[in-house]
Amino acid sequence: MNKRNINKKLRTEIFMGLLFVITIFLLSIFNIVAKDREFSNRENRVLAESPAITFSSIKDGTFMKKFETYLSDQFAFRDFYMNIRSVSELALGNKESNGVYYGKNKMLFEKTVDFGQYDSKNREAISAFLDKYSDLNKYMMIVPNSAWVMEEELPKYAPINDQEAQIKEWENYLGDKIQFINLCDTMKSHKDEYIYYNTDHHWTTLGAYYAFLEFSGVAGIESNFNNYKTYAVKNDFSGTLESKSGYMVDDDVISVYIPNDEENVIVTDGDNVTASLYDSTKLESSEPYGVFLGGNSGFKEINTMSDSGRNIIIFKDSYANCFIPFMTQYFTNIYVVDPRYYYDDIESIMKEKNITDILFLYNGNTLFEDSSIYQVLQ
Repeated sequence: MNKRNINKKLRTEIFMGLLFVITIFLLSIFNIVAKDREFSNRENRVLAESPAITFSSIKDGTFMKKFETYLSDQFAFRDFYMNIRSVSELALGNKESNGVYYGKNKMLFEKTVDFGQYDSKNREAISAFLDKYSDLNKYMMIVPNSAWVMEEELPKYAPINDQEAQIKEWENYLGDKIQFINLCDTMKSHKDEYIYYNTDHHWTTLGAYYAFLEFSGVAGIESNFNNYKTYAVKNDFSGTLESKSGYMVDDDVISVYIPNDEENVIVTDGDNVTASLYDSTKLESSEPYGVFLGGNSGFKEINTMSDSGRNIIIFKDSYANCFIPFMTQYFTNIYVVDPRYYYDDIESIMKEKNITDILFLYNGNTLFEDSSIYQVLQ
């Protein structure tokens, strides 16, 4: 190699070294001056805050662990790098990212979960609660997640839990204390329809309606699909699985089902009182699924025009949000409790609201890992 080539190579190496140093310097400066983000819309979670420095946290090593998490969460251009990583992993044949599978036909699936550490406590608390109200109508629905329902759409060799067996274990435990509505066959029979979102972990309104038909048969309700008009309220829904994984797939459509016979409702959520089951402002927010009931909160009261005299309390996760609008024609009052956000005395509701029916409605992944049900019911 002649002297000219050696000098050219040396200049190139110096330039690349300086470029690397300048890039690291600029990223460091940006990370220092940039305001920390509290919430990631892409990952749908709260981001880590800068940990406090204490002697004990330095001594036991917890400070460095928390600080490492903080740097990872608040790193500049984090969302951009997540996209690059996901595209690269797909190119290399890796179809799992951050607990999300990239399935066939460009559909994303949330991994199924094992029973969590509080599962047995939740079962015991529900069982004891049912014993106290043995004279009421009691129902339970555990919705299987899309990964189990559409197992054949998963990447090859992708491991999943047998949710049918998990749900059956719950059914056997509660026995005849409650009317258990097993939705496994129902969801399987409609798996070729649009019953789960492609980008989100929720079921669609159509999936919820098929479940409502099963519920109505047990609860003594006559329902007809032709009684509703369907309206697509958002055609570019990008859900939590897409944001969590970084995978980019086709957008989803959010639809609402409105009864042909106009009905009036009053929805009370704390100090907020509305005359609608839907919050259209959510459609342009970071959580469009919040259009149903305005999203999650600890307690909501829904007063309807129904003269049935039936008052139902629903213990639920967010899957119930698009299910509940189907119930307003058949129950006079609907009391909605999300144990994850509820901190008051449940017994006062049971005594004061003349409850006639009880429904537990959860998707499998949330129920099996829930840490709040037993605390609310006890």
